[in-house]
Amino acid sequence: RAERVQLVLPAAEVLITRARLPQSARRRAGSVLAYAVEDETVGDPDANQVSWLGSVGDADVLAVADRKGLAAWHDALETAGIRGYEVHCETLMLPWMAGEWSLAWNGREGFVRSSEFEGTATDCGDPASPPLSLRLMLDDAKTRGEAPASIAVYATAPDAPLEIEAWQRTLGVALRLAEPWDWRTAPPEAGISLAQESARWRLAPGTARRLRPAAWIVGAALTVHALALVVD
Repeated sequence: RAERVQLVLPAAEVLITRARLPQSARRRAGSVLAYAVEDETVGDPDANQVSWLGSVGDADVLAVADRKGLAAWHDALETAGIRGYEVHCETLMLPWMAGEWSLAWNGREGFVRSSEFEGTATDCGDPASPPLSLRLMLDDAKTRGEAPASIAVYATAPDAPLEIEAWQRTLGVALRLAEPWDWRTAPPEAGISLAQESARWRLAPGTARRLRPAAWIVGAALTVHALALVVD
């Protein structure tokens, strides 16, 4: 009986990437956008559910999820009587501020939110060494002039050790420890919806039977009205 339902996908199950789209292709979903990221997904475009998230500079940001996996969740939710829900990715639920990246870290791996619409899962690291993928992301951002001034680290596990000094030397970026974070306690408005499944209108079981007498009354009234109109 919840008024709002959100399906939250793990960071590793959503690819967020950039593409250049014509104006007419924006805000669409499905195969039209899937072909725009065909080179990156290296598979059947029809197997992906692609959503337009927004624009960063002159590029469009797209979110790619597995269509078959989403269909399985759709069927499961519908079986439970949930027909209207939003689809979110935990990456974009992480707190973020302009000029700073956010890193969710469990002590071994995590994910990064690098802008309002962008982020990705990381590979493995350890308390003394940051993930290689994070270093590559920073190097790429520096070449585009989009490197952050700092990175906020949000622990997602009680025992997520991190040697800030060692990480800062390796990454060349200042780090700060933020409060612990869990997507389960994030505000409902924290995320950016990848898609929204609208509840389809349908009669509840037994409704037709209960409305049958009223239908007969309405039919009889219309018949009398029609006869009176003909007589007049």
